[in-house]
Amino acid sequence: MKSSHSEVVGEGSGPLEEGVVAPKINEPRSQPPTNQPSDQSGTLIRNVTVIPHTQRSAERSEDSSGGAASSFASLPCSRVADIPPRQLTNRWLIDKLWSANGVGILGGTPKTGKTWLALDMAVSVASGTPAMQRFAVAEPGPVLIFAAEDDPSSLRERIEGICRHRNVDLQTLPLHVITSAALRLDEDGDRFGLERLLTTLRPKLLILDPLVRLHGGDENYAGHIARLLGYLRGLQRRFELAVLVTHHVSKRAGNQPGNSLRGSSDLHAWGDSNIYLRRDKEGVLTMALEHRSAESRGPFVLSLVSQEGEAHFEVLDDGEVADVLPALPLGERVQQELRAHGAPLAQWKLRKRLRVRNQILTDTLRALERDGKVRRESRSEGWEIAKAPLPAVGVNGTTVPRGGVDAGTEQRERLYSEANGAPPGAAAEDRPQSGESSSGGAPPTSTRWGTGL
Repeated sequence: MKSSHSEVVGEGSGPLEEGVVAPKINEPRSQPPTNQPSDQSGTLIRNVTVIPHTQRSAERSEDSSGGAASSFASLPCSRVADIPPRQLTNRWLIDKLWSANGVGILGGTPKTGKTWLALDMAVSVASGTPAMQRFAVAEPGPVLIFAAEDDPSSLRERIEGICRHRNVDLQTLPLHVITSAALRLDEDGDRFGLERLLTTLRPKLLILDPLVRLHGGDENYAGHIARLLGYLRGLQRRFELAVLVTHHVSKRAGNQPGNSLRGSSDLHAWGDSNIYLRRDKEGVLTMALEHRSAESRGPFVLSLVSQEGEAHFEVLDDGEVADVLPALPLGERVQQELRAHGAPLAQWKLRKRLRVRNQILTDTLRALERDGKVRRESRSEGWEIAKAPLPAVGVNGTTVPRGGVDAGTEQRERLYSEANGAPPGAAAEDRPQSGESSSGGAPPTSTRWGTGL
């Protein structure tokens, strides 16, 4: 048992707490020398000296007073007022999207566009154009990318498409790609090679895609991940750059998107800026932003637009939608938009126009669908106003409504008057009474009315 009163010192070693097994010496257990102490297993412990606690404390006191030389240096310490302020002209590398000289994770499930978004940010920093045509770049500069899951030709094709959309000349961009097939940041050789590149290029942003291809350890082992993230943090401070690492998330999300990052919880805690991509059951892609020293924002609704060989992200919703509905009920606003559009309208486009949260809009559309006011053929089709049902046909050739949602009192009265010979808008006392017709003859043939009248 550990004792607070003495410590054990073995030959050629530092202090060992009492009860800690000393290095074993492989000698026969059958003939232990009687003048040497041994543990319960019979293994010898040679040259053991027990130092009383009071003597050990006195020796440490002597070291601290300048007597004997200590083998440990004192920890550095400074008054807060004496710490130099951070020499940053801008707080953001990309305004409200990524911190200047910040590290972090771009997380998302497979096929949500993590690499596309990372490349969009890379072109933005290298060219000084806004990311996703929305987030301004404060300080443009060189960018270095390692994309383990894309060959260099495919990567160039993606970047060229983004550049064409922004009217940016690719030949002028300080955008660099590590073309080696592997980059293992838990190996000294690859670390040395990366550091030489950073020394030469001095990039503003380093993009590593994805995390799982950067090491050979277990991402659930906190010790291994902590060392890897510590190395990246060291690069950030040494070279004064931002580091973005893409990573997969699990299907469990909850209220905190960072909790869904696959592997060690250190990944979530490490980031100065984190971006999370998520596609819901309706197929809507959203982006949430999380910052250590600034307000988190989102969700933003995104769309990956692809046309004529160009693909790029667009922000469809700025994430600042109202939680409180306006005076006009949302259901009426939905119907107004659908009538004005005149054709099926995708839900994300409807959400962009109405500026409401996706869940609120989904619940409203489902309620309108149950009431027969809106419809859509399938999830891939847009929403539209439901067509009124065909009216019932009377035996005398007249038509009457079946009682749908648009069959109002005025319409019913008009059809009734026409069917019985009274002019539209006739007063109730001028209408033919039961058992007589407008001509005073025999009563008309009975009319078979539709349901709902």
